Amino acid sequence: MNQRLLPRSPESWRSSEGYRFGRYSGAIERLPLPPTPLFLARRLRLKEWHYFSVCNEAIYLGAGLVQLGYASHLFLYIVRRDQPGSPILQSEFTHPGGFGLKFSKSPLDGLTVWRRGRDFIRIYGEDSGWRIRFDVRVEGKRLRADFRILRDPGLSLVFNLGNVKKPQPAYTHKVAGASVRGRVQVDEQTYPLGDALAVSDWTRSLAARETRWKWCALSAQAGTSRLGLNLSAEVYDEDGASQENARYQDGRVVPLARAIFEVPERPALDAWRVRTVDNEVDLVFTPLGARQQHLNAGLLRSDFVQPYGTFVGRIGNQQIADAFGVVEDHHAVW
Repeated sequence: MNQRLLPRSPESWRSSEGYRFGRYSGAIERLPLPPTPLFLARRLRLKEWHYFSVCNEAIYLGAGLVQLGYASHLFLYIVRRDQPGSPILQSEFTHPGGFGLKFSKSPLDGLTVWRRGRDFIRIYGEDSGWRIRFDVRVEGKRLRADFRILRDPGLSLVFNLGNVKKPQPAYTHKVAGASVRGRVQVDEQTYPLGDALAVSDWTRSLAARETRWKWCALSAQAGTSRLGLNLSAEVYDEDGASQENARYQDGRVVPLARAIFEVPERPALDAWRVRTVDNEVDLVFTPLGARQQHLNAGLLRSDFVQPYGTFVGRIGNQQIADAFGVVEDHHAVW
């Protein structure tokens, strides 16, 4: 398959006939939810997040802003590539009740803001991409950043988690291998990002009460090409194949077939294998660190591991060595 087979994204994910379920090239600007008298129930069911990572030869930065309705959550970490087992900094913040985090209307429209006292993260949706600014104190260090993830079309998916009679929409817009301009500063140490590449995952979903997924994402420079990958399983599947699976090369999107994740017994420590049944992807991932949560709060449960580390192998006809990225295995009851 090639990008010509992906239709251009519509302006809105809804029409007079209902939701426009399918895969598209480019982000969707309008994502209105249907009016409902059960506002509180919908708020608790609605899940939103914007995950992004930025990587060059010096550092890897990963961050996620997550709105769960009953709580909002931020995580971020920075790893030096030459010392991956000892992050420069890492932290997580949770606000009960979903306070402290306001999401943009869509990837293209508005401003996402997280705030805690004087600390903030702001993500501006602009025609040229996302401008990301933050000023956060973490582990006694001051983390400041001002950079842009330049917009590639990416892949948008509008997916029905329900059925024909009772649709339950989910929207995700994925970009990988995108160019970056700007800088990150930790105390007095500045890291220019002119040669960096980024992954972005913007999601709005009326999620199922119980949700599972496996996921991987990476960006890499392959010769003169910007290369990216996004694969998942068990969440947006049709006939066993996730509809968000794609590789990215210099902004072009190539949809991929079903992904197979071979998860080791110790996923934060041992190697994973990730491949696709169309033989477009065959990678081995080696963890160098991990985020984990194992929560059982009665009605709410979360069990996940998200290692970061390096990939080696092949994407399409490109050989991959020492590409930095993440994998994840997640089971949530939310």
